[in-house]
Amino acid sequence: MTDSHATHPRSAVNAPLYAIRRTLPPWCFESRLEELLTFCRDACVDEVILKVDAEEFSQGMPTVAWVCEYVSKLKQARDALHKVGVTFSLNPWVTQGHIDRGRDLRARFPDFHWMVGHDGVVCRAQACPRCERFQHHAVELWKLYATLEPAVIWIEDDIRTFNHQPAAFGCFCPLHLGAFARRVGVSTLTREQLVDALLAPGEAHPWRRAWFDFQRDTMHELGGVLADAVHGISPATRIGLMSSGPANHCLDGRDWRGLAKRMSGGPGVIHSRPTLGNYTEGSAVGLYDSAAQIHRTRHVLPKGTIEQTEVENVPFTGYAKSRSFTMTQVALSVARGCAGATLNLFDHLGSSLSVDPMWATMLREARPMLERLRHVMHGDGRSQAFDGTFQGVQVLHHERASDVRRLSSGARYEALIPVDGAFEASLNMLGFPTTYDCASVVATDGQMLDAFDDASLEAVLRGGMFIDAAALAVLHRRGFGELVGAEPGPFRTLNVGHVTAAEAMTDVAFGGAVDRYLTLTLPDLLGQGRYVHLEPADSARVVSEIVDQNRQHVAPMLTLFENKWGGRIAILPLEMATAFGTPFLHPYRQVQLAATLRWLGRERPAWEVSGGVYPLASVAAVGGRRILTLFNLSRDDWPSVTWNMPVAPDKVQAVSAFQGGGGELGGAAVQMTTIPGGSSVCLKTTLPFGRPLTCVVDVEQPNG
Repeated sequence: MTDSHATHPRSAVNAPLYAIRRTLPPWCFESRLEELLTFCRDACVDEVILKVDAEEFSQGMPTVAWVCEYVSKLKQARDALHKVGVTFSLNPWVTQGHIDRGRDLRARFPDFHWMVGHDGVVCRAQACPRCERFQHHAVELWKLYATLEPAVIWIEDDIRTFNHQPAAFGCFCPLHLGAFARRVGVSTLTREQLVDALLAPGEAHPWRRAWFDFQRDTMHELGGVLADAVHGISPATRIGLMSSGPANHCLDGRDWRGLAKRMSGGPGVIHSRPTLGNYTEGSAVGLYDSAAQIHRTRHVLPKGTIEQTEVENVPFTGYAKSRSFTMTQVALSVARGCAGATLNLFDHLGSSLSVDPMWATMLREARPMLERLRHVMHGDGRSQAFDGTFQGVQVLHHERASDVRRLSSGARYEALIPVDGAFEASLNMLGFPTTYDCASVVATDGQMLDAFDDASLEAVLRGGMFIDAAALAVLHRRGFGELVGAEPGPFRTLNVGHVTAAEAMTDVAFGGAVDRYLTLTLPDLLGQGRYVHLEPADSARVVSEIVDQNRQHVAPMLTLFENKWGGRIAILPLEMATAFGTPFLHPYRQVQLAATLRWLGRERPAWEVSGGVYPLASVAAVGGRRILTLFNLSRDDWPSVTWNMPVAPDKVQAVSAFQGGGGELGGAAVQMTTIPGGSSVCLKTTLPFGRPLTCVVDVEQPNG
C-alpha cells in the first residue's frame, strides 16, 4: 500500500476523476477503512469524500460531543489516505436536515426553531435556517470539520427551501413570517395570507419576488457563515456545493454567482456537484435530463467552477444499477466537460465492500478511455474547470423564472417550479445537440420568456426562434405579436370535444409528402396534450396541418414567419409541457425539424447526428477544436454514425475519432463529404449502448 496510483498514470487534469463518497460507521471504522484503502488502489481512485452521520443510522443532526468523538476517527482516515496518495475530502450529510424520517430532535435541541411547511406542517428534525441557535450549532460543527483540513468540504443540498418532508415547501415559521412582514411593511402576516399571495392566479403578486429575495438572503447567510467557519480555520479548504437542479432552486430565489462568491473565501473557487438523477437504473431516457442538469447548473455558476457530478446508486448494489449504466453516467459527465464524478456506490450501513466486487474492475478498466476524453475536453489538460463552450440550438433558463410564472386558479405550490424544457428533450432525442451558451437559433417553450426583459426578447426575435404555444402566448402578451406571424386562439385539448387525429406533413421542403402523417395522440394514447388554433399572417408559411379522422383540415400546425427585422420564427402550436412524449418522436419528425432548423439558421445546417434512435450528442468548442461526442441510449447497436455540421469543408483542417473501449478509428472509417451550407462526417463503426464515440474536428480559426 505504498503507492495506490502505481496502476494508472497521473491525470494531466489536476482534479479528481474518481471521487468515492463513503460512510465509515463508528462501530466498524477500522475494518472498513482498510477495505477502502485497498479499493482505492484497485479502482484507481483519486479522492475519498467521507460522509459524516449519513442516512439510516444518522442522528438526524449530530451533537458537538458526537462529532468531537468522530473527528478523531476521521483524522485516522485522513492520514491513511494521504499516505497512499489519495485526496481527503469531507461531506457532512446533515446541516439543516433532509427529512424527518421518524426522528424527533426537539428535546435534544430545545432552543431550536423548526421548519414549517406552506401547509402548516411542523418538522421535528429539520431546523429553520433563520434560527440563530441552529446557526451557532452548525458553525461549531463545521469548525470541528475544518480542523481536519480537507481538500473540499461539501455542503449538502439540504440547504434548500423544498423537499423537507413532512414539509414540502418552507419555511413559514413565525421567524420567517415576522421578518418578511417587516420587509414588506405590514404589521402582521399569517402563513395563509402569504401562501395565497404566492399562488395568486394570473400576474404574480408583488410579494412573490420579495419572498424569493428573502429566501435567497436567508440561504446565502447560512451558506456564508458555514464557509466563514471553515476558512477561519483552514483557508485552503474549498467549499463544494451540492444542488438539486436550477429549476428547483428558483424557489430559493438563488443567486448562484453571489452564493458562490460568498462561499469561495480564500481559495476563490468552489466545487459544484450537479445532480444527475437516475439514482436507480430505470430507463436510459433519464440521461437526457442528466445532461441538461450539467449544462443548466454550469450556466448559473461562475466560470472556473470545478464540476464533479453526482453518480448515486441508491439503494446500492448491482440491483440498483448496472456497471454499464453507472459508467455511462461517469462518461457522460466527462463528455459534458466535468472534471469527474463523485461516486456514491456503497451503502451507509457498514456493509463490506466485498458484497459489490464489480466496481473496482469497472473503474480501473474504464479509466484510460475517460482520461483520454477528459484530456481533449479540457484543452489537452490545461485546466481543472471546463474552459470552452457548447454549440447547437440554444435553450433558455433564468434563475428567477419562478418570480413571474403565471398560475391558474387553485394552483399547487409546486406549480411555481419552472417546467419549461420539453423542446430541449425533443431536440436531443432526435439528434440535435442543444446548449445554454449563445447561439444563432433559440428554442424555448413554456413561460421561460417571461423571465427576460424586452431587450432580450428583441434580440432573439432578430435571429432564429423556435417556440411552442405557451411561448407564443407570452410574446403576444408582452406586445411582440406582430413579430411572430400568427395570432393564437384559446388553449384547447387535443381530442377532447373534437377530433385532432394527426399532423399532415404537406410541405415537401419540410419533410412533407402525399399521405404522410404524424400522430397527435400526444403525449400518450389518451392524446390529451394542449394546443392553440393559429391564425397565421398572410405572409406566414404553414408547412403542416392538424387533420381529423377523415383527413380534413382542423387547424394550422408548424408555421414559419420572417418578421420586419429579418428574424425567422417557427411556431409549433402545441404546449410542449403537456404534449411532448414518446409519440412525438418519429423519423419523419426528425426530418421536419432538421429542415426547420436549417431555415431558422438561414440555410446553414444545424448540428445533427443520425444513424439510429435515442442519440445523446454534444458539440464542445475548445479553442480551434469541435469535439463531437455521442452516446447511443437505445439497446440496439448503431451500424454507423453521420454528423452534419454548419462548418464549410475548406475550414476543416483535420478529423479524427476514437471510441470508448474500441480505440482510434482508422482513416477509412472516417469520411467527410460536402452538404449544402456545411460538411458531413460519416464514422463507419458500430456504436453499442452507453460508451461514447468522440469525433474531433480541427477548424481553421479567423485571424485576430
